[in-house]
Amino acid sequence: MISEADAQAATKIVRALGLGLPAAAALQAGESPDLETLACIVSTHQRCGGDLAAMIDALGDDIETRSQHAADAAAAVSGMRLSARMVASLPIVFFLLMPLSRRGVGGMPGAALLLLGLGLAGAGFVWMSKLVPVPGREVHPARMTAVTMACAVRGGCSPQIVLAAIAKGASGAHGAALTEARQRTALGSTWGRSLERSDDLGLSRIGSVLRSSTELGAPCAGALRALADSMAADEQRRFQTEIRKAPVKMVLPLTVCVLPSFGLLGAGPMLRGLLL
Repeated sequence: MISEADAQAATKIVRALGLGLPAAAALQAGESPDLETLACIVSTHQRCGGDLAAMIDALGDDIETRSQHAADAAAAVSGMRLSARMVASLPIVFFLLMPLSRRGVGGMPGAALLLLGLGLAGAGFVWMSKLVPVPGREVHPARMTAVTMACAVRGGCSPQIVLAAIAKGASGAHGAALTEARQRTALGSTWGRSLERSDDLGLSRIGSVLRSSTELGAPCAGALRALADSMAADEQRRFQTEIRKAPVKMVLPLTVCVLPSFGLLGAGPMLRGLLL
């Protein structure tokens, strides 16, 4: 089933095409990393040819793989998020299920206990919810460049021409690093050595692949694809590390907010109710 965001992106693309924009510009109107990569592939094909069908097929395989990883990550954090919210809600549930505890909320002291307990419970709920890691939806620019190059080179394009095309459309810090590398190539350096000198670690790794491919005379499409997979694996390992750290981080809101709230909403009113 198509999501609302995908439907809106498709509507923008259709409107852009209806206005007569080129296919690459229309795809960029979708405001999606995958559509941006596809736009770069189409633009590269228009400049230097190549097998467009093979490029798009390779990109489709990458999108399918990332979608599966995103679904796995979402499933991994859903149980943690539910557990965190249930633990943070326990003081309120305990208060509502104990009639004796509600007898002790009369008067100013009882109302103060109730408000303070509810405030701590709410703060603990929000705090623990925010500590649950959120799967990243954006593609790292260097990885997107590696995927675009792998798709285009596998389709028959030259790596140098592909990089020049990517550098023209890139923006931000990634685009500045590509532009700087392109300026070095204008002075006689190769793309591989120019990218290796980049401060962007991802571009530096791409440069190493290109330099090794040039020196060994080997095709670089497979190596670029492997590099993109390695970057994706690095992102997954970082996310798994965040998942393992989350329960440890939740000890602080549990101690500062949830447990005091349990005492204020449970033990405090109940003791007052016994004394009244």
